[in-house]
This record gives sequence, structure tokens and C-alpha cells, in this order.
Amino acid sequence: MKIVFFGAGSIGQSVGAWVSQHHDNVFFIDRGEVAQTMKEKGLTIYQQGNENNPLHLKLKVLDDISEAADADVIVIGVKNFSLDAVCNMIKSKVGDKSVIIAMQNGIENQKIIPDYFSKAIYCVIGYNAWFDEPGKLGYQKKGPLIFGTINNELRDEMTQIAEVFNKGVETIIVDHIQDAAHSKLIINLTNSLTTLTGLGFHEISDMSIFQKLLTNLLYEGTKIARAAGYKECKIGGMPPWSLMKMGATLPQFLTR
Repeated sequence: MKIVFFGAGSIGQSVGAWVSQHHDNVFFIDRGEVAQTMKEKGLTIYQQGNENNPLHLKLKVLDDISEAADADVIVIGVKNFSLDAVCNMIKSKVGDKSVIIAMQNGIENQKIIPDYFSKAIYCVIGYNAWFDEPGKLGYQKKGPLIFGTINNELRDEMTQIAEVFNKGVETIIVDHIQDAAHSKLIINLTNSLTTLTGLGFHEISDMSIFQKLLTNLLYEGTKIARAAGYKECKIGGMPPWSLMKMGATLPQFLTR
């Protein structure tokens, strides 16, 4: 199985690196400086708290997406705002033979991907990763990845791909990918608050108010998801909806 990771951000590179340790036929493609850094430096990757024991990997980098014409799997790791243009480019140069794995937050990719490809698997990411500098990447924990399709099609393909991915990172197949996508969307609400308050850039003046905003925001997210008919999908390491409710409704001296 030839697997190509298109868009080598922190998620694409970390997943690709873990898979490539156990599967030889893994390739990366990106543009400009990112591609050049991958070619020259490879990737140094470490787990948070274990910075002194990093892993260094050499990566196989393609020069052009046309070299992925024989790929069995193309993993698209770009953000939603770039997805339409990227899908159009891949389709024009590669066609519609490969299984596509979409690694975007949210549900916007479900509107874009089917316009270009007939075989799409959606992947919800259950961990955080970041670049310290080009070629050096940290991650919170290894996985999990959650695979699913809109109508539970491509079961054989999902099973085969998950078998390969599981050698490097925990990969789970679910029957209700919409529940997983919306459960992750709730967690991502925290990004809005931390950005608006400047967390990490200046001191929070009142942590009690910050906690109240954060817990109520998450709880409101669960109520909206339930009202829309979605159910909780437990994503490893992320707080369950019951904990979000307790955080918002119990006295602060218990939840601080």
C-alpha cells in the first residue's frame, strides 16, 4: 500500500512519521520551505515531557503530486480554507483512484471532499501537536485517530488502512463519524476563548472568571450538539460531556 501525506503540518507529519516507522511505502509532499526542510533535515519528534529523548526520522519526500498517481491512499492534512484548491489540484493531476483520508477539524470538509473524490474517509484527530521550528515537532500524546465514513461505506478499505496505521498510532473505526466530528468541535471551542483572552501571551487577570467562561462554553457546546441529535463519542484523553456539565454546574470550590 502506497500512502502519501499531502500537507505536512504538525498532524500530517506526526501521523506520517509514526506510520512510516512500521510501513516502508510512506511519502510526504508539501511546498517550498516545508518540503525542502523535510528533504534535508527529516523530522525530529518528541513527546511532551520527554524532550530529552527525541526520535529522528528520515522522510521520503515527493517533488510533485503527479508522483502520487499510483498512491493507494492520499492523506490530506491541509486546513479547510485551503481544501477546495488542494482537492482541485490533486484531482487534476492524480484523478479519483486513491482512497482519500481527510484530516480536518469540523465538518466543512464533508461538503468539499465529495465534489472531487468518490472514496473518502474522514479522520478525527484526538491529540495535539506543534512545531518548535521547521523539522522539530512535539506532541501531547500519540493518538488516537478516529476513522469513519458518512454512510458507513468503504468498510474493507478502512479496515485495511487502519491495520497499517495501528502499527504506529492507535486508529479506531466508528459507525457514527458525525458524533466524533461534533464531539471534537466542542473541544475546539476552547481555541476561541484562549485566543480572545490571549492565554499564553499575557497573564489572565481573573482565573475564576476564566474558568467560568471556559466551563460554560463547553457545557453550552454539549447542549447544542445534543439538541441537534448528536451523541457523545469518547475521544481518548479528552474530557467527557459529564465532566463538562459538572464543571459548569457544581460550585467552583469543587471544580477549581
